[in-house]
Amino acid sequence: MASTNPQTIVLKGFGVQEERPAEEAITPGHMVEFNDVAGVLNLRKQLTGAVKVLAMFAVEDELQGNGVLVDYVIGGQVLARVMSPGDEVWGFLANGQNVTHGAVLESAGAGEFTALSSGIALAIAMETLDLSASAAGDQVEERRIKLKIL
Repeated sequence: MASTNPQTIVLKGFGVQEERPAEEAITPGHMVEFNDVAGVLNLRKQLTGAVKVLAMFAVEDELQGNGVLVDYVIGGQVLARVMSPGDEVWGFLANGQNVTHGAVLESAGAGEFTALSSGIALAIAMETLDLSASAAGDQVEERRIKLKIL
C-alpha cells in the first residue's frame, strides 16, 4: 500500500538547505548529490547504489508554489535539504522492492532506496511498501515511502 500523501518531503527535522541547478529532471523526494559540470556545481539524482552518501533530498519548491508532484527541470534551481540522523523524509523505494516497517535500506542509485544487501545502511523504512510487482512505468507516487535517516 502506498503512502498517504503528506504534501511535504521533510516530515521530521529541518536539514541544511542547498540550492543548485538541476543536471537532470528531479522529483522532490529523490536523494540527490553534487556533480561538477564545467566548473558549475549541479545537483543530480544520487547515482551509485550501495555506497555511503550524503543524505540530501530534493524538496518541494514552495517558494514558487510548487508541491511534491512538480518536477524540477534541467537547468532549473533545485531546493534540497541535507538531513541528519533521526530526521524523516518522504523518499522513493526502487521498483521491485518489498520492505516492511523497520527494514534497513541502502541506496539503489537513481535517487531511490532498496533493502540493505551489500551496501551501507542509510535509512529505516517507517512503513511497509510492496513494489514487488511494480515496473519502471508505474506511477511515481506509488513508490513513495517514509524514511528515517540513520
